Amino acid sequence: SGKSRLLNKCSDFLSTQGWLVFSEKFNRGVEYQSQGILCSLFDKIVKKLIRMKVGDDQQDEEYSRRISKALSDSLDDSSLCSLAAYLPSIFELIDYNCKKQSAVE
Repeated sequence: SGKSRLLNKCSDFLSTQGWLVFSEKFNRGVEYQSQGILCSLFDKIVKKLIRMKVGDDQQDEEYSRRISKALSDSLDDSSLCSLAAYLPSIFELIDYNCKKQSAVE
């Protein structure tokens, strides 16, 4: 009925406007765990930001650093460590070590 084609057209347009576009395939009738789906999608975003942080494009690098700073400023130590339990790649984006922090406390 054209839903996938419409979605692809919108995704293509948004990516040309600087948006980060990610896709995930859902199979009808197959039971998924919501947590797993969300973790997978957020992991893709974090890994994209990590690649941008060390890439050759200065604007991408700055964008990634702003996101890293915003996350660091927004999350307290406990929240960051809790998030890392579901999204370990977050520490490649944000320089933090829960083990080191708990040793200090």
